[in-house]
Amino acid sequence: MKAENIAGLTVDQVRLIPKKGKILIAEKTTDEAILKDLATNRAPEVRAMAASNPCISGETVAALASDAAPIVRAGVAANANTAPDVLAKLAKDPVPEVRISVAGNPSTTQETLFMLLDDREVAVREAIAHNSNVSEVIIAELAGDDVDSVREGAASNHNINILTLSELAEDERMGVRLQVVNNPKVTPEILATFVNDFKAQVRKAVASNPTTSADTLNQLINDKDDAVSASARANPSFVAEKLW
Repeated sequence: MKAENIAGLTVDQVRLIPKKGKILIAEKTTDEAILKDLATNRAPEVRAMAASNPCISGETVAALASDAAPIVRAGVAANANTAPDVLAKLAKDPVPEVRISVAGNPSTTQETLFMLLDDREVAVREAIAHNSNVSEVIIAELAGDDVDSVREGAASNHNINILTLSELAEDERMGVRLQVVNNPKVTPEILATFVNDFKAQVRKAVASNPTTSADTLNQLINDKDDAVSASARANPSFVAEKLW
């Protein structure tokens, strides 16, 4: 089965295709009738792919939320078109993979995400930190997590508040500080605080950041690390300042 051959297939025709082809059809089709039929397929892999398809009807995907197979419930939890109340139910699922999918779903409500902040699985909190729709209040909570990777995720999130970003700039872990430097919300003032960072990787990231001010770059061109100095000299902000 090739993707280009899926359009135009009927439900009866799909039933005659082996599992591997059904999985591809469940992923690619936009036909609600086919997805409804695949949602009852005996193979969990097929049902899971149908559950994650954004074209599946709300009624069908809601029914799959109670599927016995965790992989299917995870597919429902990952679907951005799954209703918030269904996602809230799945947030209490005993299987971590299902809760991880809920935590990363941009359609999950802030109330549900807040509840998942106390999840014992690190991967769940990491998923919240990378959620594109998470609130700055929840990011601030994640910024205080004991696990480095969770704080790194918080520092990388584009929804972070500048106050939270400033606090994470002082984090003891280099990975967190690097995420702060590379966050699109970072300000010249925050970047300037890294001039004397004890890790060359962090200083190099600052030297390469186009948001870094000319004053900060002028300090970094004299850095003891050649790679940092070279990055500062190559930064467009430094070049523009010299040409001006």
